[in-house]
Amino acid sequence: MKTNKIMIRKMGSFDVLQRTTDSYFDANALLHQWNKNNKRRRMDDFLNSSNTKEFIDALKDEVIANGELSPLGDIQLVKTISSRMTKSGKARAQIYMHPYLFFKFAMWINPKFEIQVINFVYDQLIEFRHEAGDNYNILTEAVAKLKNVNYSEIATAMQWIVFNKRGKDLR
Repeated sequence: MKTNKIMIRKMGSFDVLQRTTDSYFDANALLHQWNKNNKRRRMDDFLNSSNTKEFIDALKDEVIANGELSPLGDIQLVKTISSRMTKSGKARAQIYMHPYLFFKFAMWINPKFEIQVINFVYDQLIEFRHEAGDNYNILTEAVAKLKNVNYSEIATAMQWIVFNKRGKDLR
């Protein structure tokens, strides 16, 4: 079992909280930051809109198709951790969303904010691509040092590690 950590990532001037165990984002934390200085938005308005409900249905189908079910076999794209009483008053509930749903939520908050979301996703894609390229170079240098290497078998093993299956055009 992985230890759960909360990563704090920047999206424009906002702190975005993401869990390491399932990659879900705390949407309520972002909404709270947004509502401090901007036009007030309500989580229920987003979750109850017909557009969001259609998106959630489509995302559930995608999650099922990709085999991304929880160990219990359920599909929870929105996970709420109820608020609790503290000495200073009632704390905010944590509403964790599947990353795809979270990005849709963040873009819903405000059209001007949408560009920050796109930049956030785009920067991460470029960063990961560079990191993968750098690690590929390290991997190929290490493999080249081995004697009697069957590169086809290594490629097949890598497909199993990365994609949990093998075949053509997986990347």
